[in-house]
Amino acid sequence: MPITWKIIVYAVISGVISCYANVGLAQQEKDIIRELEGDNCQSSTEVTYRSQQLTSPDSRTSVYFEVILRRTGKTGDYGDGDYCYPLYNRKTRKRKIVAANFTSSRNIELPPENEAYVVMKPISFSPDSRYVVIREDYAWNGGDGETAHRIFDTENNYQDLSLYPCQDSYGGGEYEGFISPSEILFSCYEPMSSDFAVVNLEHYSIQRISRKPVVPESVQSYGSVSAEFAVITKQFFPR
Repeated sequence: MPITWKIIVYAVISGVISCYANVGLAQQEKDIIRELEGDNCQSSTEVTYRSQQLTSPDSRTSVYFEVILRRTGKTGDYGDGDYCYPLYNRKTRKRKIVAANFTSSRNIELPPENEAYVVMKPISFSPDSRYVVIREDYAWNGGDGETAHRIFDTENNYQDLSLYPCQDSYGGGEYEGFISPSEILFSCYEPMSSDFAVVNLEHYSIQRISRKPVVPESVQSYGSVSAEFAVITKQFFPR
């Protein structure tokens, strides 16, 4: 490939990564992904991490995730100290919710993701401790990034409510907080405008609005972080 085209291709890739890095990843999530990228690119790396643990406002329930991420290397792959190129062969092999109460804990398995790393964490309970809001950061094959959110019902076998705010926005959206006991505000990534989504837990609905709503009280989150992110294991596999 001529040197000019190499420069152009590298610039495009760097731009995609910069776009991904700017969609709201916290340093902890970036650190997890860096454990898999940047070196050992022609071999394979697997990381098992535990997300932050969130305890409910009533102190009866705590939730965290255990997730296995893998990058499979091959001949010709190379790194720049930050990422392995090409930006492919990323997968989330296994992920599960670990939910505990005073007397027991249980594991709820979630489907794997064969086209991306997924960094997950609980970010807020509802004020009544029934629902838990989950943030999912995706680093897709090819370099695109996306931030999604899911809401689980802790009193109904951790059923996913299938309410996906900002689902049709490029790159996803950002959790803002609860604006009432049953309403959650999200800001959606839009290239040329501001857009918001309000999830209603009473009616299991989503309303898209163009302006941030004016609420009588400040936007809030509920629950306390009782343990931080941690890498449990890191393994290398030969080519």
